[in-house]
Amino acid sequence: MGKHCSLKEMRFAYPKPGHASSYEDIFQCPLVFNSEHHSISPRTLRRRLTEVGTSYKDLVSGIQKNKAITLLQKTSLSIGQIAAETGYNDLPNFYRAFKHWTGKTPGSYRAKTP
Repeated sequence: MGKHCSLKEMRFAYPKPGHASSYEDIFQCPLVFNSEHHSISPRTLRRRLTEVGTSYKDLVSGIQKNKAITLLQKTSLSIGQIAAETGYNDLPNFYRAFKHWTGKTPGSYRAKTP
């Protein structure tokens, strides 16, 4: 997803989600949830992400991909439930995104997972 970026800390203005480990994999720095104080403006964040060859959209997409793959591998949730869990309200859009990420449909990816 672009060049390596060393971050000192990432702060989020919401409670720690169940898939926070995906954030840790992506950011590889200490994470703080429920932060009241935001020390970086949206424009500065966008500029810094651009400097390292990524974007907020790319980060979100990476988190959605990791979560979808984990749910396919470790649960028996339906594809529709996994789509909803990853933020997709429209199943065809989830199929397109998943195929873009992996080159496979969610069903064929799950069938080939040991």
